Amino acid sequence: AFRLDLTGQGPGQMAARIAGQFSADFARADLTAKGRIQAAALNNLIAPRSADGTLGFDLTLDGPLAISALTGRITGANLRIASPSERLSAAFPNLTATLRDGQAQLTGQGEIRGGGKISLSGPVTLAAPYTADLTIGLQRAAVSALNMFATEISGNVTLNGPLFGGAMIAGDVTLDRTEIIVAAPGFDDQPIPEITHLNEGQPSALTRHRARLDRPSGAATGGVIYGLDLNLSAPGRIFVRGRGLDAEMAGQLHLGGTTADMVPTGRFTMIR
Repeated sequence: AFRLDLTGQGPGQMAARIAGQFSADFARADLTAKGRIQAAALNNLIAPRSADGTLGFDLTLDGPLAISALTGRITGANLRIASPSERLSAAFPNLTATLRDGQAQLTGQGEIRGGGKISLSGPVTLAAPYTADLTIGLQRAAVSALNMFATEISGNVTLNGPLFGGAMIAGDVTLDRTEIIVAAPGFDDQPIPEITHLNEGQPSALTRHRARLDRPSGAATGGVIYGLDLNLSAPGRIFVRGRGLDAEMAGQLHLGGTTADMVPTGRFTMIR
């Protein structure tokens, strides 16, 4: 067998040690890997989402050179994850992935920027199509769109199926105090004409691509599509205001279809 003993260091306090041995035909290995890396090193893989913080790992590979033979734990410290398309940013003081039998069992709790808490638990397969069975808990999670609405969501949502497309999003959530603004007419009602960018730098082009602003108006956005089976309950405190309107409503709504073709059914009643 070939013996291996490597240590390395890099920027941002990155450090690692890999030790153990390979069989002579490289069919099997008995290796350990310990160290830490910056979560930002993964950003190219998860773009347009981004991560920041430190990932510590303590892994063992005992058997064939395959994910199924990998065991151990990866721990995120002061981890922050941002997803611009969902306008979501969350900080996880501790997020753990336990690797075994070709799966990563995720557990963690965090806080959402803007208010509220989020928890995450469940397995993800470490090979395509990366099948997941995750449960996401929300506690008064703040969700808003500028000058349109603001609300707080509580409940449990599941994500079951291929993680990067085709999974089903299901669950029951409750809307707490919700403010919906009926905007007055103004410049926002007029579409922005197509803009031609001359001599655009790479950082600007990359930002527009991640924000899906580099496609002509009406072009298909593509992207990941998920199935929907969500029940939304709003027992009250849904306020609709603007253009002389001041109303409070309550009701229930079911969201079916997909994220690309949503089918809402249900009803709301007027409280005042």
